[in-house]
Amino acid sequence: MGAPAVSDRPPYLVERNPGYFEYQLPISVKLVVDHHGRVPLLKNERDEWELPGGKLEVGESPEQGACREVAEELTYTDEHGKLGVFGYDEVPDLHMPAPYKATIARWRDLVRSSTLDVSP
Repeated sequence: MGAPAVSDRPPYLVERNPGYFEYQLPISVKLVVDHHGRVPLLKNERDEWELPGGKLEVGESPEQGACREVAEELTYTDEHGKLGVFGYDEVPDLHMPAPYKATIARWRDLVRSSTLDVSP
């Protein structure tokens, strides 16, 4: 089978050793909002509140990873196709369309202005 050709490899994977691939940067899903504007918070193993999320698996797109993580952590299935991904952090050499950058900037401003205390 062998390692994928460089042209077939997603740009966020780096071959550290022959046949051994790692993410250039951790990739994580970190925000889910329902149609009422609610954001789910989960307690982690350190008894801290956090947003649902996790890393992409090899070969997954950000959209696929988001759907999988939501299904795993919130037991939600997207049977009606209503789950959407609005953006993701930029990885070096990975193209991100301008609308995604604008959306992320708006969310960052919203989070910075929030008075929500999520301390346990």
